[in-house]
Amino acid sequence: MKNIFVTAVVLLVSLVKPALGESNETVFSTGDALKACTAKEVAWIDFCNGFVQASSDFAVINKVACPPRGVQRRYLSKLFREKALLYNQSQPAIIIFSMILSRKYPCN
Repeated sequence: MKNIFVTAVVLLVSLVKPALGESNETVFSTGDALKACTAKEVAWIDFCNGFVQASSDFAVINKVACPPRGVQRRYLSKLFREKALLYNQSQPAIIIFSMILSRKYPCN
């Protein structure tokens, strides 16, 4: 019975998601991140700040980048917006931003 329910839910979601216009992609691309980080609405600014903080945390935890204490999200967001245009827009945003951070703040 449980298998039938799970199958029904998967089928329903696969039919509804395209109808809603949602992407089949599960990876947040650099292009999508740039759209979010250049939007003027407060909700998108907040979203971008969260993305920047999470990506920075990811890079630091994995010892990819070592930014100094006190670097503000506002600056990191600006850095992403300026540098991300130089990269493939279809690549995962977290990977591209980690690369940007590693070049700006390499770990010694």
